[in-house]
Formats: sequence, C-alpha cells, structure tokens
Amino acid sequence: MIAARIHAAVAPGGLGLGARAEATLHVATFPEFVTEQFKSPLSTAETWAWLLRAAEAGSVQAQYDVGAILATGGDWGNGAVVPVDLKAAVGWYRRAAEAGLPRRSSVSPLC
Repeated sequence: MIAARIHAAVAPGGLGLGARAEATLHVATFPEFVTEQFKSPLSTAETWAWLLRAAEAGSVQAQYDVGAILATGGDWGNGAVVPVDLKAAVGWYRRAAEAGLPRRSSVSPLC
C-alpha cells in the first residue's frame, strides 16, 4: 500500500515537477538518519536508480549527491558499487550549482 502511494506520487501527473523530484529523492534516501531503527526496503541498486531519477527530475540535492557518489565511487559494502566517473560527476555538480545549490562544506550521507 505504501509503495503504491509512492509510485502514484512520483508518477507523471501525480505531483508538480519540483515536488515529484523531491519525493523521488526522499524515496532514494529513506531513512534519512542512520540511527533510525527502520531500514529502507530498497536494494542498493534500487536506491541508486531512485537517486538518479530524482536528479534527472530536477532535485538539486539529488544532483549534488549523484555527483558526489560518482566522484568518489559508491561502495555500499555489499558488492553494489558505482564506479568513479569524474566527467559525469562534474556534470552533475555543475547542474546542481546552476540550479542554485549553495557551496557545500560537507558530503552527502549517501557517500
């Protein structure tokens, strides 16, 4: 039931473009804090796919996070790895900066 609501919210026409991008980002980054006792039902591959969807849909934070993961390589410790791609990372950082993300002093908790 929750999954159906999430898919309805992020589906085209479910929310406005900006809200849909942010909803997609929240799906990818659930739970927000590592100390929460709940674990995301998504696999790491699904998490990466949702994060990319959010970035492509216009979520500035997701664009930054994708850039950070591509710049450092995503290794979730369970065999799921996103290889380093500096050219793509710069592209995502640039998109985030052009969309107005302020200069960051810390790296995303996803990295």
